[in-house]
Amino acid sequence: MSTNDGKNENSGFIKIAIAIIAISLEVLCVAGIKYIDACQRGDNLTSSAATTEATTQQSDDDIDDTTAQTDTNDTEEQSVSAGDIYDLSQKTGLLHKDLPEWETPDMCTDIKQVANAFDEYVLSASTDGLTIPTNGVPEDDISLLNSYIRQHLGVASSWVMVDGKCKIDIEYDDQFFVYRYIVYGVPIPDDNERANALYEALVEMLSAVNMEDMSDYDKELMFHDYITGIADYDYAALTDPKDRDAYTAYGLFIDHECVCEGYSEAMNLLLTIAGIDNYYIRGEASNGSNTDGHAWNQVCIDGDWYHVDATWDDKGDNGISYEFFNVPDAVIGTNHSWEDGYWPECTSMEANYYEYNDLYFSTQDELVAYLSDNSDEIGNKVHVVVGDYDAASYDFSKLVGILWQGGQCYHSVEKLSDDYTYIILYKN
Repeated sequence: MSTNDGKNENSGFIKIAIAIIAISLEVLCVAGIKYIDACQRGDNLTSSAATTEATTQQSDDDIDDTTAQTDTNDTEEQSVSAGDIYDLSQKTGLLHKDLPEWETPDMCTDIKQVANAFDEYVLSASTDGLTIPTNGVPEDDISLLNSYIRQHLGVASSWVMVDGKCKIDIEYDDQFFVYRYIVYGVPIPDDNERANALYEALVEMLSAVNMEDMSDYDKELMFHDYITGIADYDYAALTDPKDRDAYTAYGLFIDHECVCEGYSEAMNLLLTIAGIDNYYIRGEASNGSNTDGHAWNQVCIDGDWYHVDATWDDKGDNGISYEFFNVPDAVIGTNHSWEDGYWPECTSMEANYYEYNDLYFSTQDELVAYLSDNSDEIGNKVHVVVGDYDAASYDFSKLVGILWQGGQCYHSVEKLSDDYTYIILYKN
């Protein structure tokens, strides 16, 4: 199994074109027929945990590559403009509200309360200077403030304690000014070229999409597919400390290259302007041999919290995966780690991609029935999740034989928990 390092020169342009077409058509529910490699990617992580085997069969028949079920909405006509640019501050389906007045908390007694106050201040679009009253918060803890921040529109650049109050200087990210305009209507400064470029990239993404009747799940899926479609993972940035854009949403939307922070910042921005509760998580991820810092997101859909890792769902030239789209702690905890007790507990599977799209099968018999009933619609690739995987009992010759009667056929398996095993069946 190969990693995703290699990409041809045209792949980035092809991915951008495909992503824009997909968003225009609002592809909201894909019936699991996309090809995806089983390798995982973190910042510099490539997984060797997945297994791949081949079964050879003979046939003159050839099957079309992919078949997908889609739900397409009509496009929304542009009705509101800001100058010559579509005005997302008026777009239905995004979050819009009056600019609030931030209220200073009475007292913060630990670093988590300080971080919550910081997040509330930034999300209120305040910029007039942040001072937080504290009692008993060690300065060593305050020095770790950015590790506890759960949004990524601004970060603490410096701080000082004065008479029991923590005065914090904030470095606002490019996306803060975009967020502030879309949600609160505060204009982006004309001289902020990066923020204006980022806003124009969001206009290109969202202006033609009718979001009025989209559910939070549909919006999240659209965001996930778009950013994984236009971005390439920037391996070179891992060894180039000067390439800071690769660690930002700007790098994803403008350069179309980034590392995990870029994917996670982009998801955080999109989910936030859509009014969907979400967090930007800083933790670690492992491929079995190496453990490194990593960033991903948590999202709240219909009252339940989930993990979503767009970085590890981007398989490069091999397409988009949903292996880590709305998964519980028990699934992502196999190779991701984060501070216990600080982040919301994730236990539901209701909005998991495979559960939601009827592509989760509790038993091998259920999978066999699905493949048999849909063999005419399935092209050369299918990916599913099963709940009873056992290497000794799963008959992959039988499974691929249901779909294809000849050619070189393969399967790939990634077991993430006792009841969540990701399986790909495909034919060359």
